Amino acid sequence: MKNEVKITMEINYKHLEQENESYFKHMFVALRYASKLLKLVGCLIIHAFLPFIMYNVMRPTFMRINQEDNERKLRNKNAAD
Repeated sequence: MKNEVKITMEINYKHLEQENESYFKHMFVALRYASKLLKLVGCLIIHAFLPFIMYNVMRPTFMRINQEDNERKLRNKNAAD
């Protein structure tokens, strides 16, 4: 695949510091993203069998998650400065 994403199991002990978040804040953010992605998986499974419904769910959801993540990173960066 051309746009394949490689997932690695790297350990970064400075990740929370780099994100300027506490352990629990970061945990809740990650769980919120996970819940959105789980809902998206359900929609995509339904769409796989009934392609005429839920055909416009994936792209806007990814775009919204990406925008939220970028805004969160910007807020955290500004709070650190």
